[in-house]
Amino acid sequence: MRILYISHKLPYPLSDGGKLRVFNHIKHLSKKHEIISLSFIKNKNELKEIDKLKKFCRVETVLLPRWKSLINSFFGLFSDEPLRVHYLKDRRFKEKAKRLSKEADLIIIQAMRMSQYGFYPEKSILDIVDTPSLQIKRALKYDNFIWKLIWSIELPRILNYEKSICKKFKKILVSSEADKMALGCGSVLKNGTEIENIKRNDPEGNNIMFLGNMGYKPNADAVKYFVNDIFPLVKRKIKDAKFYIVGKNPAKVRRYASKDIIVTGFVNDPSEYFLRCKVFAAPLRLGSGIQNKVLEALSYKVPIITTSIVNEGVEAKEGKEIIVADNAREFAEKIINLIQNKELRERLSNNGKKVIVKNYLWSKICKRLDNIIDNDN
Repeated sequence: MRILYISHKLPYPLSDGGKLRVFNHIKHLSKKHEIISLSFIKNKNELKEIDKLKKFCRVETVLLPRWKSLINSFFGLFSDEPLRVHYLKDRRFKEKAKRLSKEADLIIIQAMRMSQYGFYPEKSILDIVDTPSLQIKRALKYDNFIWKLIWSIELPRILNYEKSICKKFKKILVSSEADKMALGCGSVLKNGTEIENIKRNDPEGNNIMFLGNMGYKPNADAVKYFVNDIFPLVKRKIKDAKFYIVGKNPAKVRRYASKDIIVTGFVNDPSEYFLRCKVFAAPLRLGSGIQNKVLEALSYKVPIITTSIVNEGVEAKEGKEIIVADNAREFAEKIINLIQNKELRERLSNNGKKVIVKNYLWSKICKRLDNIIDNDN
């Protein structure tokens, strides 16, 4: 079968959760099917590692510079469609998507904003991943005045658009039950990770880690929240505590760097940091879906403390497999307890790894994708 996989970002290198999802789907599907990947690129530098993607599919791209997307968004203000949809409008992409879709037996489209290129909904799967309206409702609690103004314009449009795509597409995927409930339709296809056969000894240093693309607003907000509200409380009790901020687009958080707050930027292999840190902190207040950073930490057997909105996607047992805290003081107290309690860390490490093996291996996730493709479920 010939499958066209449409995504808004080139799915390599694996610098964020969306790319990981697309890449692993393509890698799996390529074993039995002919795959064509169609995506936008912002500049030609993104094509440097394209050979690694070409091992699994034919790669088609369309150049859409950021300045053009911003112009698209400006004109989108005078439309009824969401601004994020206008951000990715492009005539050349439309023509290429229409031609390749006609030739394909199946089309998989990632992200609601790309549903505008779903010309054959009867043979398409729309993988929304995270429900936009849920993300916006959460962002309204914490964003500044300008963003709240933008969201006040965007949210009604998003809600109407979500209703229309639920009617248009027969098969829609989301990554968590919370996203399915917010959308009002669809099937759950979780994110995954690869099991790591790593021998991890409990680290000596009192190091705390966060991993993620800092260009993703919920990640940047989480770092800001941790540095300003949580870490100072931790430092009162754990004087030698250090916080490692690992991930792409470090300029977004570079201002927080100090002798105790280390901003590494993007690293090809984050295992060094997983192995040196006692605790993985994910204090996300925004976003939805399943956070790949948490799945990775569980794979590396790093004890995790996070928020309820993150764990509603992971669905780990609080206190047994993961620690949950929803305000700064509670978050800090639970980090301090984790750092001081080796027995608790070991219990969380072992139980957390079992969650991955049971529910989140890509091999299992992709079998579910096969069933969705083959059946009407």
